[in-house]
Amino acid sequence: MPLDLDEFITDITAGREKGKECTPYIRVAMCALVASGALSEKAVARKFRVSDATVRHTIRHWKAHKNFDSSKRSGRPRKDAKGKGDSSNAGGVGVDADADGEIQQLDEGDTTMYDTTAAETTIPQISEVPETSTPTSEAAREASIQNIMNQDSRSPLF
Repeated sequence: MPLDLDEFITDITAGREKGKECTPYIRVAMCALVASGALSEKAVARKFRVSDATVRHTIRHWKAHKNFDSSKRSGRPRKDAKGKGDSSNAGGVGVDADADGEIQQLDEGDTTMYDTTAAETTIPQISEVPETSTPTSEAAREASIQNIMNQDSRSPLF
């Protein structure tokens, strides 16, 4: 049974929003159609509902890199919903091998790396903290407040 080209294109482009990146499968199909001579670049662009420039860029990317993967993005990766970093890793930033191993050990229940009993720290209570300033008497404090209020009442408002 022969493959219907329009049905095939509809199937592999299903779910792709306008203005969003093409999947590697779409890029392969675009390059294959142009390379086989079945369709021109302009006809492929119309069939896949992308611009002519997208088809030309995809072909140029294939010729230069011999792959259909997305190029790595520059800049800081976006954070995911939990704020833990980029979940898709589109920026090419990876977890180093040591951290990855530590995560795996914790997942397996190995807690020897993070033994909290060896170095417990205690937070001092407020009563244990020594006072650094000299205490003032209640009368001295009241006199200070009265002095400030008297100065404010003598100053002009405007």
